[in-house]
Amino acid sequence: MKLDLVTQEVFKNVLINITREMGGIMARTSYSSILNEGKDFSCAIFDANGDLSAEAEFVLVHLACMHFAVKSCVETFGRENFEPGDIVMHNDPYLGGSHLPDINMIRPLFADGKLIGYVANRAHYPDVGGLAPGSFAGEAEEIFHEGVIIPPLKLYRNDKLDDQLLKFFAANVRAPKRIYADSAAQVASLRIGEERMLEMISKHGVEKVVAGIDYLINYGEEIMRNRISRVPDGTYRYFDYMDDAGEDTQPVRIVLTMTVKKDEIVFDFTGTDPQVLCPINSPLAVTCSATYGAAKCILAPDAPLNAGMFRPMKVIAPEGCLLNPTYPHPVAAGNTNTSQRIFGIVMGAIAQATPELVEACEYGANSDIGIGGHNPRSGDPFVLYMMPVGGMGARCNKDGNSAIINSMGNCSNQPAEVWEAMYPFRVNRWEFRQDSAGAGKWCGGYGYSVEYESVEHGSDPLLSIFTERVKIPPFGLFNGLSSSSGHYEWKCKEEIRHYDTKISRINFPVGATFTTHTCGGGGYGHPYERNPELVLEDFNNGLVSREFALDIYGVVINENGKSDLEATEKRRRTVKLFEEATLVGIIDTGEYGPDRTIFIGAGLAERLNSRAGDLVEVNNEKIPLRGWIEIDNQLAEDEINLPGLFAEVLGLKKGSILNIRSFSKKGV
Repeated sequence: MKLDLVTQEVFKNVLINITREMGGIMARTSYSSILNEGKDFSCAIFDANGDLSAEAEFVLVHLACMHFAVKSCVETFGRENFEPGDIVMHNDPYLGGSHLPDINMIRPLFADGKLIGYVANRAHYPDVGGLAPGSFAGEAEEIFHEGVIIPPLKLYRNDKLDDQLLKFFAANVRAPKRIYADSAAQVASLRIGEERMLEMISKHGVEKVVAGIDYLINYGEEIMRNRISRVPDGTYRYFDYMDDAGEDTQPVRIVLTMTVKKDEIVFDFTGTDPQVLCPINSPLAVTCSATYGAAKCILAPDAPLNAGMFRPMKVIAPEGCLLNPTYPHPVAAGNTNTSQRIFGIVMGAIAQATPELVEACEYGANSDIGIGGHNPRSGDPFVLYMMPVGGMGARCNKDGNSAIINSMGNCSNQPAEVWEAMYPFRVNRWEFRQDSAGAGKWCGGYGYSVEYESVEHGSDPLLSIFTERVKIPPFGLFNGLSSSSGHYEWKCKEEIRHYDTKISRINFPVGATFTTHTCGGGGYGHPYERNPELVLEDFNNGLVSREFALDIYGVVINENGKSDLEATEKRRRTVKLFEEATLVGIIDTGEYGPDRTIFIGAGLAERLNSRAGDLVEVNNEKIPLRGWIEIDNQLAEDEINLPGLFAEVLGLKKGSILNIRSFSKKGV
């Protein structure tokens, strides 16, 4: 059936609004603060084949994952084996789940005895078992360490609960009462979705509603193809790293080759490092979600979230690499952290084609924190899951937003007052982190600093932290600088510990504090192009220190708090933020090669104030790449040798001039 234009638009909005109402039920009836305050859930409508049709403004990383999850359930049971009143529950990341804490529920829609589609939701539970409270353990080496795996199972048949299944699930987690409460919220959300769909069918008829579901998918494809066709045809490449794969390990590289041809894009991650024994592996569904989500945000922010949007895009990730691991590799933070690295890498690739549409790298570090123990107030065990927020990247005409959840999360901050009312600790400070934003003509958003203190005897909490962006900070674009790195600090009496890797089950006794200092976003454009009055405004607001204003922006601020424009202009003319180097050698390491080493002469190393093994950034005044330096005494003071992949991505050849900057210098 073909719908007229008015009916198409009405149905599009009705379907999307039904998912919003489903989300409202989730927020109002769920028990855990990560759901009712953090809004870490998504709701959607699917066609009879399990293709995503309608989804509102929920969690972006759930986007394609829910599509894969519902299709897995359809394949598991077969369309003919669904009946009215069924609800399927599952969380397996290797069957379209994102990570084990994300619980999927799917309910088939029947009208006139015919299966016409599904309503579904996905909710992040604060704990699903495993090695650590919150189910994020950096030491996990297989998925069995991460919690309970639920294959597609029917939780309800004919609207009758299989309470044995729920009891089994609850018996394997640290806070079982939440399982009953949060799962009931998911069920209520599905029922309201079904009710609204049946009302729509009663009013318009089955045939029209099914046509509306199909139309919305086709509409999404049409918009995405139109936007892709505006991107210049070509091949664009970029790469970046995960900080590490656990304690005493090396950074893990993700490589993207993006090919645009007419109205289609191929995202090829061939060359990405192999899977690791650490939960930063990204299941293929998550890799697709992050890739599709980044493309949507850049090219078609107004396009509906559905399977039609995926059709013009193809994702290639070789089996066994970090972005398509094999069972049973651990994956918990692939969803929360690696997805963000994929998002940033897609930004870096598309920046070369459409610089006006992208933003510099956002803080890109979910750095999941879990705290669990005994709650003396209620007498029950508790688990609190937290997602530290940070700064977004700057754009070509605007500063980045500050202290906000990343694009892949799209969740809300959980208020300190809620934590303090429910759990045995308090928040001593919560503030913007000075000098954390990447400098540029437009600066990135600022990260924040939050200090938690354990305050009640008998709680015996354990704390886990899944760090990222501590060693390799978010990048800027077009000579914009990187933001600060993240920093995590534990204090108890006179003892201070700094955490720069993924570690779990840290004792958190009464009187101890744990402070998170998150990254800002990368800058866009050269910092010397920033209006000095904007720098002065940030200084007066406590966001930028006097030293940072001088060293990074070249802005001289007098003791009376006024900017000296004449002295600023002079400093900007005479003090360089980047050193220049001439590319004299390109190192052949094969098509991609494992080498991340940049060779420079001793004189250039001295100017950079760097030693062998230090992290540096090279750029072509558009995009930056990072590597670790070695000193080659055969090179002249302004000469540099790069691995072939670096030269290829930056579009450099022998004799090219490039910028280089050391992370040992203040402000990056």
